[in-house]
Amino acid sequence: MKPSPASGASVGKPAWIVPLAVVVVGMFMSTLDTSIVNVAIPTMQQQFGVSTDSIQWVTTAYTLCLGVVVPASAWLGDRIGLRRLYVISMVAFSAFSALCGMATGLNSMIFYRILQAIPGGVIPVTCLTILYKMVPKEKIGLSALWTLDPWSVNIRETFYGPTSADLSPDGSVYYTNKVSSTAITDLEIDYNYLESWTIAFGANNLFDQRPEAIGVVPGDPSTLQDGSNIVGAPLSISPYGINGGFYYTRLTFKF
Repeated sequence: MKPSPASGASVGKPAWIVPLAVVVVGMFMSTLDTSIVNVAIPTMQQQFGVSTDSIQWVTTAYTLCLGVVVPASAWLGDRIGLRRLYVISMVAFSAFSALCGMATGLNSMIFYRILQAIPGGVIPVTCLTILYKMVPKEKIGLSALWTLDPWSVNIRETFYGPTSADLSPDGSVYYTNKVSSTAITDLEIDYNYLESWTIAFGANNLFDQRPEAIGVVPGDPSTLQDGSNIVGAPLSISPYGINGGFYYTRLTFKF
């Protein structure tokens, strides 16, 4: 037991949402630049007055440089720090992208594309590492999709780490209540009938997992640790809910 709560609950606020959005935007820019240049290839060929084989080096040079830079990205992150590496890479990527826009010939374009690929290869690897470290580990998901016409099976496995909160029946003494680590399985099986109709059978929380119940005050089994009077009520701090499994059937018609 505790005389007073240190923070009320150990479930943190999702302060990582905004940094997550920033990281995703940077990764999107880098990934998009790998292929979006193909749209401008015909225009660049005409402006530079070069052959098709020559203009392809704008794309090839970038890809070749990525193959060299990507394996070294993790090493760089360990040496100078992921946050610093991400910021440096984003600034360099933006600067080299601007130089690509100011290129006056094929040779300069290829050179700037090589420079652009250096931070462009670092950003995705750095972002993935930052994402793994940034997002709380109380929720890690894995999914798989199997299809064989007219059937499809979609299974999702989500692992929820332990969660806890300090509860008190009277505001003076607090007790720590914990929800243990749990794996939740979601399953959906679809069958396409006559191309227009699809019937689905599914389950959220297939194995009907439920969190632990609210504890009782030691020495007083008639008093719950949160001061409520519902004996056996599950802990509401559960990250996967308190209602157990949900099973459904869905019929879809396309027209």
